[in-house]
Amino acid sequence: MPRISPMQPKIPIRVPQACDACRARKVKCNGQQPCPQCEHLNLHCKFSGQRDSAGGSKARPARRRNRVLAQLRSTQAGGRPRLRDLRASIVVPSLASSKVGASNPSLVAVIEDRARERTWLLSLLPLYEQLVYVMNPVITCAELRESIGRIHAEPEEHGAFVYAAAAVAIHSTPLTSDQDSPQTPLGLGSGVFECRTEASRYNQLRDMVNKSFAARFQGHSKDAMDHLAQQDVTVRKIMTCVFLAVCLMGLRRKERAFTSLREAINMMQLLPYEEGDKDLPRKQRLYWQLFIHERFAAIALGLPPVLTTCGYPQPDVTLPTYIQTGFGSLCRLFSILDNDFMHYWTKYQGSSEKMGIMFWNPEPRHDEITASWIERKHQELDAHERSQHPNDIDILYSVENDRDSYSSASPEDTGPSWSTNVSELQNIDLQVTRLWIRTLLWQLAASRMLLSSSLRSTAHQAMSLTFPAREVVIHLRDHVGRLGSKTSFSPHGSGILDKLFEITNSIADVLLLVPRDQLDWFYHGNETGPSSGDVEFGHKQVGGQLRQDFEFLVHFLFSFGRIDHIQGKIITQKYTSLGMQSSGLELSV
Repeated sequence: MPRISPMQPKIPIRVPQACDACRARKVKCNGQQPCPQCEHLNLHCKFSGQRDSAGGSKARPARRRNRVLAQLRSTQAGGRPRLRDLRASIVVPSLASSKVGASNPSLVAVIEDRARERTWLLSLLPLYEQLVYVMNPVITCAELRESIGRIHAEPEEHGAFVYAAAAVAIHSTPLTSDQDSPQTPLGLGSGVFECRTEASRYNQLRDMVNKSFAARFQGHSKDAMDHLAQQDVTVRKIMTCVFLAVCLMGLRRKERAFTSLREAINMMQLLPYEEGDKDLPRKQRLYWQLFIHERFAAIALGLPPVLTTCGYPQPDVTLPTYIQTGFGSLCRLFSILDNDFMHYWTKYQGSSEKMGIMFWNPEPRHDEITASWIERKHQELDAHERSQHPNDIDILYSVENDRDSYSSASPEDTGPSWSTNVSELQNIDLQVTRLWIRTLLWQLAASRMLLSSSLRSTAHQAMSLTFPAREVVIHLRDHVGRLGSKTSFSPHGSGILDKLFEITNSIADVLLLVPRDQLDWFYHGNETGPSSGDVEFGHKQVGGQLRQDFEFLVHFLFSFGRIDHIQGKIITQKYTSLGMQSSGLELSV
């Protein structure tokens, strides 16, 4: 036995100095409080001197580490565990037994919260079917119900889609205060979704959008690159981005909405296609859904689009006839906004010069906008309207038919909002969108000084300098008046408000800039001067009926309560410049 020298230092005895969290995770601890490990992971550093008696030495280190971290965070939170930590363990409500409730009351609370949420989401299915699916015929109500059942099991696909669909339903539902009776003109029963103010709608909409974003990225971790690489592109994921873009436009996050649309377009290009795909008609509708939303967002922001027109969606026997007819008509209407139109519009907005040639900038067939091109576009709009209402186009755009003869026509004669081919919701969108496109064309023509105060006999009426204040205002006023309630417009959300703003703003420009005699001619049939019914606006005079029409449209636009602040200020400034009182015009907070 070797002899130990008295001068040899003794080996120090190891004493347990690791904190409880480091001992449980079996990692090195320096004995400080808090130790670097706990400080890094945001854990409570505690020294109790007790050894970890938990087994599991044969478990894989990564799995054990994650489980221990979840247990520590749940215990140190002093109450309710996080939903993402319970996702794998909570599958069915049967777990809420007396035994579980006695051991972990927070589990029962989470299960009850999820049950209430599921009931509320199921109550939104009628709204989705009547307001959302009609205009976005991609994901059916039955598929949404299936996603609600898998909202927590597969949050990244089904959970994110459910919350986004709920957000669109909230965004599209008229306020309770706007509903004249328990049964609204659209056939919506009361009590499904109660929202009396725009502020409460805004808060609920924002909450659903946040939940959808949180569910999309719930599975992301330090290995996010590997996690994303394993994700398959599905129709639900694409429509999630579309619905989020619609809601973000309503929340006035237009740039973020545009990026969501671009994300959906990128995923659309990765969506698999197979020969003889039975789902091809739906994928074609999905493409046109993206095309329509991107065209509208690009015009609103003055940015170039990336999608181009292609073949229209094939007939689908599983789709109701009125939905198929209305959506096909909307696709044909937006196809008028072709590459030439978008090139001229981005140039008109000054966007093409800023971006140069590094972005989308196709060569137009004409270097400059011509009067014949503007007239041809209006003729395409005439043909589109004639295809839907064969007997109405002459009534709407002929100067030989005065206001009285148009207003006295019966609903069966005037047709646009009484067509049996499409629903009222689709008809409103088609009518307002057509007037919106005509207004955009009028703005392009005005920017190139192509309008005239005295038209030749063969020229289209839309080439008139007073076109917005003549045909457009009459058609829009009478169309709104026949509906009798703004609840028919509310389901279209902020998109229809932007279109109404462009129309109303162009009418205001006509009232401010066009000489008086050009306006008197339409209402009085001569140029001998104003009649006794005319009203004086400062140094200008216009027909009294035109003033009433414009005033009606302005108050109708502001009655929605969610007009954009900048747009509201523009209209208010022009409204007061015409000598009108703006005390009744209130912008939403």
